[in-house]
Amino acid sequence: MEQMNGSELRKVLIEKKLIDDAGTVNVYKVNCISGAHTWPFLSEVWDLYQKDVTPMEELQALLKMVYEQGQYDTLIGILKILYNCCWLSIPVILQIIFGCQEKELKETYLYEFLEDFQDIMYDLRAETE
Repeated sequence: MEQMNGSELRKVLIEKKLIDDAGTVNVYKVNCISGAHTWPFLSEVWDLYQKDVTPMEELQALLKMVYEQGQYDTLIGILKILYNCCWLSIPVILQIIFGCQEKELKETYLYEFLEDFQDIMYDLRAETE
């Protein structure tokens, strides 16, 4: 993805209906994006961790702690590292969200991601029992 400045990213976010002109986040759309991208990503992380629940739980706890401290850019940095460790390309829509200056959008995406992570952990724990 080519580098875009803040106003160009904001325009793309509005065009994709992730935010409106006032910057209000479309939570439904963000939830759908998270739902579409979290399982494939965490499936690769699961493989990276050799299908061991303990490190996945540790990762989940770390990500949740960073989120609760409001360190959204740090959390995004961790996700980018994990994408790289799994040899995955970050989906363009996530690159746009990660690169924008819309704090509420980042917060909403990360919240939805962590909720999806929680749901996926139920499945992974059941798979290992």
